[in-house]
Amino acid sequence: MDDIATPHDTYFRESFGRREIAVDFLRHHLPAELLAEIDLETLEISKDTYVSADLRSAYSDLVYRVRHRDGLLTIYVLFEHKSSPEYWTLL
Repeated sequence: MDDIATPHDTYFRESFGRREIAVDFLRHHLPAELLAEIDLETLEISKDTYVSADLRSAYSDLVYRVRHRDGLLTIYVLFEHKSSPEYWTLL
């Protein structure tokens, strides 16, 4: 079996690239005020990425588009891959 070069990136992209998982994640993590203004049933997963090639070994991003009451809204999710905990990561 071939090794996956970037297993963390592959895991996040495969998991959060599934519409039902993305909708569930956003429904449970976005503020209620924002959820009241968007329609998660319109969620589309974009093929766009904003992480440069030289940073892709440490970062993975996903871009979603969803209908907002004022038009189209882009939701950007950035995952940082850590091999061990670092004190300042959340900051």
